[in-house]
Amino acid sequence: MKKITLLLILCVTVHQQSKSITSVLDSTHSYLWDTTTVAWEYNFKESYLYDANNNDTLDLNQMWNGASLDNNTRYLYTFDGMNNMITNTKQNFTGGVWVNSTMYSYTYDVNNNQTNRVYQTWNATVWVNSLNYIYTYNINNSMTNSILQNWNGTMWVNLNQNNFTYDANNNLINRVNQNWNGTVFVNFAQNIYTYDANNNQIAALNQTWNGTVWNSTSQYTNTFDINNNKINSLYQTWNGTIWVNSIQYSYTYDANHNQLNYLTENWVSNQWTNTSQFFYTYDLNNNKTDYMHQNWVSGSGVWLNNDSAHYFYRELAVGINNNFSFNDNMLIYPNPFVSLATISFSENKLRTLKITNVMGEEIKTITSSGNNIIIDNENMNAGIYFMEIKDSSNHVVNKKIVVQ
Repeated sequence: MKKITLLLILCVTVHQQSKSITSVLDSTHSYLWDTTTVAWEYNFKESYLYDANNNDTLDLNQMWNGASLDNNTRYLYTFDGMNNMITNTKQNFTGGVWVNSTMYSYTYDVNNNQTNRVYQTWNATVWVNSLNYIYTYNINNSMTNSILQNWNGTMWVNLNQNNFTYDANNNLINRVNQNWNGTVFVNFAQNIYTYDANNNQIAALNQTWNGTVWNSTSQYTNTFDINNNKINSLYQTWNGTIWVNSIQYSYTYDANHNQLNYLTENWVSNQWTNTSQFFYTYDLNNNKTDYMHQNWVSGSGVWLNNDSAHYFYRELAVGINNNFSFNDNMLIYPNPFVSLATISFSENKLRTLKITNVMGEEIKTITSSGNNIIIDNENMNAGIYFMEIKDSSNHVVNKKIVVQ
């Protein structure tokens, strides 16, 4: 029996017109496709609550038992006066009561850049330290260093760090990953990025440290259309002599630059072979309404449906704003991305980015007052994610991003 997931999402949309519309996710309804009964089966519901500033304060997950919804897990969020998230607590419903599970705690600098993130687990009595993330930034509020530490029962011990460098346009051009050997940080891997005149990332080179020099391992080469939409991404591996084709990603868009199709092909026997593809549709307001995922069955030479989602929206007008330009000149690149993505804006402004997965679960929150937001792939598996970007005037816009 094969089951395929269908998500039904209710949320509020954003229009860049005369009315300012606040976007809040109301609920997510998940269904599983049963190929035996040939019917959709209700799986779970995720509900959301918000404070007066439209910050998501509660995510409640309930599972369908065949007759009613049972509490399963919930996430509780708290925020400071600048709408920065300061705690993220996960609880499980056990024995008829909510029981603590894990918690993230966040601190920020005066520019609302996240400087520290502590991950703790609940031991049935108190919170116990587990991981500690430390972030530093340059004068452009771009992250320059991130350190990951582990709690050894007494103190924080270094595990690894990433060092970031940027060009004059605040494009990330190098990330060096180093591991802690007990005394100093030692090179492990690095990513080198290059860009075209429109700040589109056209190449990403991945290398590993052999103890003496950097050795190339793989690379991405990207091409874009005249509207700066990525239309092709080629992934190749280095065999010691030449670059060898591995995976190719192709993208198509509608007149409003919404992605319509995402095709993945593998290099097999010196030719490109279909692997998987996604199709997307949108409403008149450019809200995604449907997606369908198919896998290629090489033996039969046909596409086989895998999963799909349908998204439902409702609108909530919160006022009139004739100068709504929050989305003006906003670029997201690369998208899809592998390790890092950048959201670039035309002006410096305090913004908060919240990323959720297709199940409605919050993955991370990033706050920045610069004109760039850097997204890393930490806690993000390959797939589609949704971004809610809110500025200091509480203007909100929703975008999607794909991790490869």
